[in-house]
Amino acid sequence: MPTFPSYTQISVVNKSSIINDVNGSCMVTALNTLLVQFCKDWSLTAFSAVYVPKATTNIPANTYIIYLMDNSDVNGALAYHDLLSDIPYGKVFAKTVIANGGVLLYEPTLKLPTVAQTLAHEVFELIIDPRCNVWWMNYYTGILVAAEVCDPVENNVVVVTLPNGTKVGMSDWILPSWQDAQNTKGPFNHLNTLTAPFQIKNGYTIQIKNSRITAIYGDNNISKRVSHSFTGKRSMMRLNSVINQ
Repeated sequence: MPTFPSYTQISVVNKSSIINDVNGSCMVTALNTLLVQFCKDWSLTAFSAVYVPKATTNIPANTYIIYLMDNSDVNGALAYHDLLSDIPYGKVFAKTVIANGGVLLYEPTLKLPTVAQTLAHEVFELIIDPRCNVWWMNYYTGILVAAEVCDPVENNVVVVTLPNGTKVGMSDWILPSWQDAQNTKGPFNHLNTLTAPFQIKNGYTIQIKNSRITAIYGDNNISKRVSHSFTGKRSMMRLNSVINQ
């Protein structure tokens, strides 16, 4: 298997016409706040993110890159992470998030997606599965579940309050205990809303059962349309390969 660099920094490059540098910087500051706990939860070397302003052409070396862009280049995706020449990268589409009822930073009812939440979603999943090829098996059912750490709780919003008082709605994530079918103690996600391994609530998972790949939605899922839009490119390609057979 080819190897790719193992970076611990992520450059968030702003190429969106609707995200100004103030909002872009707020997103990355909130992301760095959560990355401390996320990496601790998953026993990872510490990751950090750096914001690359709109007028900047030089992207820091030795970093994974997440692009903030306007309109999706993959049908149905608000964002995705993937590989290009065996280098992990991601894209977040701000106008597409807004078109799906979302906002940039924060929405007080916590029922709508935010661009910041979408960014965190893809960063967390890129860190855990940079090759986009990991599946977890449920010990009791034999079902394989794609290793996407935000999908099962993707509509949960983690609110980060910045030092200047700005609130930013970010993504929840599952914990390692979630993919251990024999674990009875938990917790199973950061916000502690799940009560069992492989449980889905306010989200979905991509699963392989009986040689078929399907999207399975959980309890209290706010919007299947929005959930499909959050699906990463890897998951959408898997689903489309089944649907188009």
